[in-house]
Amino acid sequence: MLTSRRRAPRRHDRGVARINLRRKRSGPLDLRFSIAAGAAADTNIAVAGIKRGDGLVAVIHVADGAEAALLKGDLVAETNITSDGNIQVDTTVTTGDQLLVIWVKR
Repeated sequence: MLTSRRRAPRRHDRGVARINLRRKRSGPLDLRFSIAAGAAADTNIAVAGIKRGDGLVAVIHVADGAEAALLKGDLVAETNITSDGNIQVDTTVTTGDQLLVIWVKR
């Protein structure tokens, strides 16, 4: 007798919801980006143009020191859009550094 095997649903890595980047209608994907100054953890960081319903793609932490810039990592897993024009990074302190924020306009 033949039986069908169903795959168990996949869990997202580290509890982060994945963003579906497929186009809903024909036309280009509306990716936006902005560079913002870092701040203390759980503090609003101003990001021009971002809205509450948009989807974060990446939040790249760039250390800004006397030497060349150093990429410290992607903080999208701990970043939320708190209100129109603002994001917050939950636990990482980014004071004195820069953030490259990339999002999909919805």
